Amino acid sequence: MKKITLSFLFLISISLLSCDQQSLPLNTSCTDLLLLSDFDDIGQMHNDFLQNFHDNFDPEDYPSTLSFTQRIDVANNFNKSYAATLNLSSTDLTLLNTALDASKKLLELDENYEKNFVDATIVSGYDSYEILSYLETNNAIDAFEKELLIDVLNLCYANKIGNIDEEGMKSELLDLREKWTDQQYKVCDNTGVLSAYILSIGLCSVDWWIDHPEVYSNGERIAPWVAADITGAVWGAFWGVCGQVANQPYRPNGPAIVINWGSVAWAAAGGAISGSTGLTGKLTKLLFG
Repeated sequence: MKKITLSFLFLISISLLSCDQQSLPLNTSCTDLLLLSDFDDIGQMHNDFLQNFHDNFDPEDYPSTLSFTQRIDVANNFNKSYAATLNLSSTDLTLLNTALDASKKLLELDENYEKNFVDATIVSGYDSYEILSYLETNNAIDAFEKELLIDVLNLCYANKIGNIDEEGMKSELLDLREKWTDQQYKVCDNTGVLSAYILSIGLCSVDWWIDHPEVYSNGERIAPWVAADITGAVWGAFWGVCGQVANQPYRPNGPAIVINWGSVAWAAAGGAISGSTGLTGKLTKLLFG
């Protein structure tokens, strides 16, 4: 059984829900800096799912008579079966499975692209940029995060149309990571977390694709839409956070809203997993024969 420590979830779920020193993990203070390394586990977990799909999924195991919807479910259930092998609590497993079910349409790459860049229906009829403004207004993110996430989406679009490759994506994401670090977010801050999830998944994702050239040579990867991992994470994170914001009083320029960032992490992970496994030719063979 694979061990997932998920230290970032422990830190984020406990520390960021309260600035009460008694609620913090041992030897942690509200004056401590939030580090991107606190979020490494979510990016690595995404890569583990992608590796498992790459190594173990065989479209020949499934009958050709399945409908398109059934084929999507086959791929999603394959990911959920892997999730069941991880050392997760029942609550965390339920959150991850819910996120995988919610994002399973992203397994189809055109759907991922449409949701993020074309038909403005990423969440409840609003596009990514409108959602970022909504989250900033409600103090779920700050102005820096809004601009950083816009930069990330622009990078993803450039990757989709072939204007930037994985090495270029990595360089740009590393630059954004440095800018994030310069903000010096604190452990008890409400901001800095959403962008950290996306950067962690993005950097881990491009490293996986760079480190697996065999996926290119055997035609398993559908170039150049590697950024589908990242846009899947964006979709999942937005889905995870918007409901929490909507259920709290509107507070422009008021106190920070209370967000369970741990549940947002699972939502981002589910979206990224669905987006990434949609990149493989194995899935294309299952979906389209």
